[in-house]
Amino acid sequence: MTQDDAVLRWKESAREDWVVAESLFRDKKYSHCLFFCHLALEKFLKALIIKRTDATPPITHNIVQLTHEAGISYTKLTKNELDEISSFNIEARYDVYKRMLYKKANEEFTGRYFHKVKEFILWLEKQ
Repeated sequence: MTQDDAVLRWKESAREDWVVAESLFRDKKYSHCLFFCHLALEKFLKALIIKRTDATPPITHNIVQLTHEAGISYTKLTKNELDEISSFNIEARYDVYKRMLYKKANEEFTGRYFHKVKEFILWLEKQ
């Protein structure tokens, strides 16, 4: 598989996950929406890592680490937001944490992160 093929595969999968996130947001399935926001962002970052480094991206779900690996700088505020987005992966997957995500994933909280991830994805696609 070529570098371009790998980038394309990651981006196509990320776009599919983003469509799911949009649908879940419309359907008010907020905790699941946040999980798919994380998943789409993770895949776009992995595509960028391949494009910029021609290396296999690390096996991690940590958005901060992936952002660093992609060579993207951020402010402390953004790092805190990226840490929060990373938590959506763990909190949506494991029963012990699902309740925590479910409690905070109301319309306002989810809308805020849904739009932040959307802005970041739009920016990543231009890279």
